[in-house]
Amino acid sequence: MTFLEQRISTEVMRGSRGGPRARREKTYVQSGRLKQDFHWTRPLQVYDLSYGIKSQADFEEVRALFYLVMFTPYDGFRARDWNDYQCTQANSSLTFISGSDWQMCRKYTHVAASYLRPVFKVSGAATIYRTRASVVTVASATVDANTGIATISAHVGGDTYTWVGDFDVPVTFEDEVLDQIELDGNWNAVLQNLPSIKLEELRL
Repeated sequence: MTFLEQRISTEVMRGSRGGPRARREKTYVQSGRLKQDFHWTRPLQVYDLSYGIKSQADFEEVRALFYLVMFTPYDGFRARDWNDYQCTQANSSLTFISGSDWQMCRKYTHVAASYLRPVFKVSGAATIYRTRASVVTVASATVDANTGIATISAHVGGDTYTWVGDFDVPVTFEDEVLDQIELDGNWNAVLQNLPSIKLEELRL
């Protein structure tokens, strides 16, 4: 399968609903104590487009993407989460892969605890910053916007990295049917009665 390195209209995503999904199993023991088993190490982003489709043109774009994903070699496309699409030096990090390659990440921090979410789809230009002996400089690096891998030159042990830029989420349709409900050609009725049109993140 081939990933379509194109982003669904940002205006369709603006107004859509969504966010991270986790998977856990909860069990209450005899004492009432809650036992939790967490099955995923990474969140799965999910979105509902029906809240963002505001015109016939918006729906036509979504329908075209549905045909592409379901009936061509393309298995997914990019989407912008308007509530979480920017990395700064304060909320980003890079994790070492091998050689000179580092994975770009979005960092979520509460007090002293942090979670690193890999970023695979960079949008536009990105700048890598190096911290060495408490001094921050711009690192010499190349960024693969389709994988989120940065190749960094002149790394020295103890160096840490952050990055600044935007990112997208790789998504596909959650369901196998695009149920339009109204079939009388009245687009006002169609738009008012759209069912959930859900996207889910593609694991990369």
